[in-house]
Amino acid sequence: MTTSLQRKKLEEYVLELLSLHPCVIIPDFGGFLSRDVPAGLQSDPAYIHPPARKVVFNASLNQNDGLLAHHIATEHNIPYDVATAQIESTVRYWLRKLELQKELMLEGLGSIFLSEDQRLTYLPDPSLNLNLAVFGLSSLVLPEVSSLSTLDSEVLAAEESVIEEVDEEFSKRASIFRAGRIAASFALLALISFFGYQYWHSTAHSEIAANQASVIAYGVKSDSTALANTNSTDSSATDPSVSTAPITDPVSESVSTPEAGSPDYEVIAGAFGKKSNARKLVTNLKENGYASVHILGKREGRLYRVSFKSFPDSLRADNFLQQLKTEHPDAWILKWN
Repeated sequence: MTTSLQRKKLEEYVLELLSLHPCVIIPDFGGFLSRDVPAGLQSDPAYIHPPARKVVFNASLNQNDGLLAHHIATEHNIPYDVATAQIESTVRYWLRKLELQKELMLEGLGSIFLSEDQRLTYLPDPSLNLNLAVFGLSSLVLPEVSSLSTLDSEVLAAEESVIEEVDEEFSKRASIFRAGRIAASFALLALISFFGYQYWHSTAHSEIAANQASVIAYGVKSDSTALANTNSTDSSATDPSVSTAPITDPVSESVSTPEAGSPDYEVIAGAFGKKSNARKLVTNLKENGYASVHILGKREGRLYRVSFKSFPDSLRADNFLQQLKTEHPDAWILKWN
């Protein structure tokens, strides 16, 4: 009867198991172990190793763990004891060969050597790699790199010339860019100055016009020289305080105009460009007890003036004005004719 080990060598079973298990023990001989090795670089000779799963041997691992015998028995459907006996027979053959030849070749695994002190040494097959992910990938030999001193001098000179031209072009563009930035800065400053001046001029002109319209004359003024009191929103120039005098008349919608030739002295409360604003002041003053308040007729180029009261002479007008100074310090006298 042909045994299973006659049909297949024992080392082939070991290789099969090493692809699945990290350690395979051959009873009374030793154990083969697999370990992962990362890719590496060798300098002399220069080449790159791919990542691998290498095999090492340890003669101290020689106790039967049953893995190898069970694998053979299962594959060939033979009893476990029969598989164990076949392994022992093969191991006796290997040991006799080592005693005679000092070397044992195991196909696919490598070589086992017997030293003078009767110790087993393992030399793996260089092509052995159990890492199936890099199957067929061999080491990459690196070409020799020539030293810089052996490079052609003309090539070096050409490279240096190109570098100099690039540097010069870069310097020119950098100078142009800086000049452009400076010019743009001056242009922006000029625009800001121009529009700032226009805004200041417009604002200042408006303020001057408003100030001229809000000038208030105090004391007796002729109609030709008195300036009306107004603001930018055309609101009242004065804020009359509450008086204890009784309210007697509603707001007068009429505009009084003195007869020609007769002097009329008006005690003015305020002046407005819009008649509606003058009416608001009249309403306010009447509600505070000034029953005689009225609007003077608007002359050409003038404003609507609101008068507290009319007097035929300046003395009575001045006496009335003095009474108002506490509550209405901005009141003034206008000679209407």
